[in-house]
Amino acid sequence: SQCIYLLYLQGVNDVVTSRYPSNEKDVTVLAALQLQAEHGDYKDAIHFQGWLKPQITQYMPEKLLIKKKKINDKLVAEWEQKILEKYKRVTGFTSLEAQLNYLDYLQEWVYFGCCWFNVEQRQFKNYPTELMLGINCEGVIIVHPQKRIVLENYEFTDIVTWGHSDEKFI
Repeated sequence: SQCIYLLYLQGVNDVVTSRYPSNEKDVTVLAALQLQAEHGDYKDAIHFQGWLKPQITQYMPEKLLIKKKKINDKLVAEWEQKILEKYKRVTGFTSLEAQLNYLDYLQEWVYFGCCWFNVEQRQFKNYPTELMLGINCEGVIIVHPQKRIVLENYEFTDIVTWGHSDEKFI
């Protein structure tokens, strides 16, 4: 269970810091599971609108709350409402079950479990010079560093050969 907890903490960090890009549905589901894991079942008397506001950036990427270079109260209220609605629906999970569900959700993502490297590439003319290279148990992915979109995805079964030196990986 300690191993699961450590994987869960890493997953939460990767989501909240935007290392893993996520959409609205992802954010609300994952935040709800995180709330269930950390606070137990939703209770109307405690978990009302405004309760999550001071700590919301512990549950979702801050960049989704920013408008005109600062955190926007209207956006915070909208996100909080969406998250609390999903939180009501995950009632009944134990903390461990919520953590496992969180990890199950993340495991479906192509970049889950990647070790990341910032690389400089010279092969793809249509891609930026600076890229992020992710390696996980499935294969190698190339990600745009600002947009956080997957540009290439190579499963290990598709990689016929590779090579490296002190300065290059081919």
